[in-house]
Amino acid sequence: MSFREPIVVVLGHVDHGKCVGPKTMMPVEGFGWLTAEEVFRIFARRGKVVNLSDGVAVMPDRRPALTSLSNSLKPNNAFARLVWRRSSPAKMVRIFFSNSESVETTFEHPYLTENHGIVLSRKAGSLKAGDKVFGMSSNSVKLHTVESVEFFKPDYDYVYDFTVPGTHHFVAENIFLHNTSLLDRMRGTLVAAREAGGITQHIGATLFPVKAVEETCRLLLGQLNVKLEIPGILFIDTPGHAAFSNLRRRGGSIADMAILVVDVTKGVQEQTKESIQLLRSRKTPFVVALNKIDMIPGWRPMPSAPFQKAYASQQKAVAEDLDARIYKLMGDMSFLGFKSDLYARIKSFTDTVAIVPVSAKTGEGIPDLLLVILGLAQQFMKKRLQRVMGRGEGVVLELVEEEGLGATANVILHAGAIKVGDRIAYLSRRGPAVTKVKTLLMPKPLEEIRDPRERLKNVEEVHAAAGVKLVAEGLEEAVAGSPVLVVANEEEDMRRIAEEAQEFMISTDKTGIVLKADTLGTLEAAVTYLREKGVMIRVADIGDVSKKDVVEAHVVKQKDEVLGVILAYNVKVDQDLEREANNRGIRVFKGDVLFRLVEDYERWVDETVRERQLAEFESLIKPGKIKVLKDYIFRRSEPAIVGVEVLDGEIKPGARLINAFGKIVGTISQLQDRGQPLSSATRGARVAVSIKDGVVGRNIHGDEVLYVFVPERDARQLSTNYASMLDEGSLKTLEEIMEIMRRQNPLWAR
Repeated sequence: MSFREPIVVVLGHVDHGKCVGPKTMMPVEGFGWLTAEEVFRIFARRGKVVNLSDGVAVMPDRRPALTSLSNSLKPNNAFARLVWRRSSPAKMVRIFFSNSESVETTFEHPYLTENHGIVLSRKAGSLKAGDKVFGMSSNSVKLHTVESVEFFKPDYDYVYDFTVPGTHHFVAENIFLHNTSLLDRMRGTLVAAREAGGITQHIGATLFPVKAVEETCRLLLGQLNVKLEIPGILFIDTPGHAAFSNLRRRGGSIADMAILVVDVTKGVQEQTKESIQLLRSRKTPFVVALNKIDMIPGWRPMPSAPFQKAYASQQKAVAEDLDARIYKLMGDMSFLGFKSDLYARIKSFTDTVAIVPVSAKTGEGIPDLLLVILGLAQQFMKKRLQRVMGRGEGVVLELVEEEGLGATANVILHAGAIKVGDRIAYLSRRGPAVTKVKTLLMPKPLEEIRDPRERLKNVEEVHAAAGVKLVAEGLEEAVAGSPVLVVANEEEDMRRIAEEAQEFMISTDKTGIVLKADTLGTLEAAVTYLREKGVMIRVADIGDVSKKDVVEAHVVKQKDEVLGVILAYNVKVDQDLEREANNRGIRVFKGDVLFRLVEDYERWVDETVRERQLAEFESLIKPGKIKVLKDYIFRRSEPAIVGVEVLDGEIKPGARLINAFGKIVGTISQLQDRGQPLSSATRGARVAVSIKDGVVGRNIHGDEVLYVFVPERDARQLSTNYASMLDEGSLKTLEEIMEIMRRQNPLWAR
């Protein structure tokens, strides 16, 4: 029996904060070339500010579009989610390149390099003359050679950084800078193990062969006496929610497993909770990589060592500090519904999430993490991972426009095989479609690339698990996250895709929100999350917000204000269209983090409902109870003027008064205290009251208790919807008024 590689995706914390000098030049769409300092100054003016121990991070309302690098090594524009300003360190690195450019960065800032044909990130402080670094030249991606490296003491106060979700690359001085990740460290660890020749780049993924893992984990394998049967691991190169959302299939995910990265210095954060929500909704098993153990005060690094060996070499206080952080994480995970523990203590992995302490910086714990992933796959997923020789099944990870090829689809194949000439069924923006595969492309080894336009090679057939670029007619209309099926029975395959899409692409006449997302995967995640929250949906579709969406939301707003809104998840909203929506009173909620987007909407709903309730509550006549003071009768004839004590509730001018028999005795026309008019009086107050239609001795009597007359509708509203907003005395008075009125009409205010 043979097995395919498990497909693994990385979710959770991505490290930020590696910085560039203030005068570093960067291309910004719409602005041309700006310095890093200018980019921060322009875009940090408005937005959510997070104060840091050594600076500030801003989530700008208007985001800078920086030149980034796609997974297929093509330049593209991507929006920076965060802009950072930090205090300058004591030492910076200046690197000179063969393209006559130089870049100033912090010592830890990663550059994108190639090593043995594998794309790796290398820290600025470790680069040396002769190293090859990715950069730009004439709008194309090229490798530039490091000519020299120097260290210097900066004469400026601040350094800057920019968080670009998805690729985590941005261009500075025509060189691609990178934010390192756990996946980079795993690649680097295997390269160091001298088995990198077996590591192969796929489209949107990297294949780690079992031999490379065995070499890296040799010490642990010797201790555990384990033989690995799984052929390797296919890691999805794009970390984060967007990639995972697109790795979808009906009822779950094509990702066999996930690594949830948690920062040991910060614990469970908002993005951790969103990741867990996605994993739970897709029923995807995962392990927790507790990252940055090297940042624990007093930690003595042992580069690339297994965790237990590194842990045993620490001082007692440092080890206890890590233990406390692990137990804190276990508590937080329990609160989120998951039992977890340090992987080495787990007796049953079927009901306990493994926590593996690691360092993406030093490589400590990486062997443990790789072994846990392969061990769990081998122990619990053999049936799922059995290699199927039938037709190919996959999913569109992303759509990429390629020079000379047009629209192409980067596909992750999770079952069977696909070959040139196969007819495939997929979901287009117009519905299910069928096309014929013209070309299948895989990356060339980097050492074979002489021209960036020739970085891909033709292949005739691909077997799962694999990442492959697919060329066919009609793919410009394809939807990211769409299933891809090699056609066996066209009618059945088209129906299957249609049924799958109809679960989440919604168009009804119901009263509900309008939801737009950028891919089928993100749409499914959003629809699922909103349904769990009990939010009604009228329209759910893929693409940017349109005028039709505004019209749909306006129709709903006439019936329900809090549902007449648009949620734009990771899609563009034209400024003129948003202005039109606002003019119609339509709120448009925008965001690329689902958890926060829905949270913003729910917060607005709560505020709107509360304001509506408060306004309605204020419009209702409130109960009041007074006692006529017999020694303070100032005028007996109409309008009677008497002194009263407010026993409970509130009285105001205009309030009608009833007696204990439910008969209206008059209307309060004025309140006074020591000759000064009052707008209201509450419990305990003694005031003079002028009562229109009131005559002392006829319908008003000394020591008599009178009540503010509350209309039946108001009484019903107060008792049913607003009882919690009345104080105890007012609520008791309302009950007395209702009892009085029900003597005449038992159904009054029911």
